[in-house]
Amino acid sequence: MSEHERSIVINTPHEQAFRFLSSVSSLPTFLPWLRSIREDPRGDEVFGVAEFNGERQEISGFYRVSRTAKRIDWGSDGTPEYRGWLEIKPEANGKSCKLTAHISTGTDKELRPGFTPQRIESLFDQVMNSIKHQLEVQHAGELVGQERIQ
Repeated sequence: MSEHERSIVINTPHEQAFRFLSSVSSLPTFLPWLRSIREDPRGDEVFGVAEFNGERQEISGFYRVSRTAKRIDWGSDGTPEYRGWLEIKPEANGKSCKLTAHISTGTDKELRPGFTPQRIESLFDQVMNSIKHQLEVQHAGELVGQERIQ
């Protein structure tokens, strides 16, 4: 089993980070392989289009949001098994938060062609840095009247 975990402190209040990260429509802004995604309005299923190594693929899975725990769980029941979670905790100063994300691929082999455990580690760093940029520089998740910036 291939397990990967990262933590990062972001200079954004935890509620703002949670607003951004809990919205399925935000995913393509920080997942470079995701071209589109939509939620099933009847449950926690998501469907999307991704591009891996130049090949477009339809994907499906779940995206579960716990507002009280400020935690998001996602995954696919496909082969190989892929699951992950992200927790958002406020820092003592109230102006920043700590994101901890964990991914389990269910295999030590390639998740998809070209997605070796080493490549996943590199992508994980890129995704966490992209989230930090979206929240700190682009102010994603910030409330503007009744709307939110995504």
